[in-house]
Amino acid sequence: MSLGSLNMDNWPFVEITFPAIFNDETYKTHIDNVRTPYKKCMAENSKNSMVQIFNMEKLAMPAVKYIVLQAQEIKSINKLSEKYLDRSLILCPNEITKTLVKMIFFLDKPVRPCLVFSSKEELKSYLEENYKN
Repeated sequence: MSLGSLNMDNWPFVEITFPAIFNDETYKTHIDNVRTPYKKCMAENSKNSMVQIFNMEKLAMPAVKYIVLQAQEIKSINKLSEKYLDRSLILCPNEITKTLVKMIFFLDKPVRPCLVFSSKEELKSYLEENYKN
């Protein structure tokens, strides 16, 4: 079972891959993956620089409990997001994940720009056009 993953190798670009299935164990790991980059931002005082890339390719529709918990987590880190996050990019390749994002944002609106992409190619193109090295 995939617990999800965190990749900070291309800082300030942070890729957080959602687990295939949420249960209490995978949800805890996912939340740790979301919070860890904020700890780095605080340590480096890197304001409005982080770009979070959420990969939801493998995620199946979670139980409502985890949708509500995810919305609560977003709300709990809003002040950190306002300070350290440039934007979030979400890869939602299917209707299940798009519906999930809509549900979460209905419960709590993002405080920084958030863009949703249907394919890796679309996301890659956006990154190349907007974040040229």
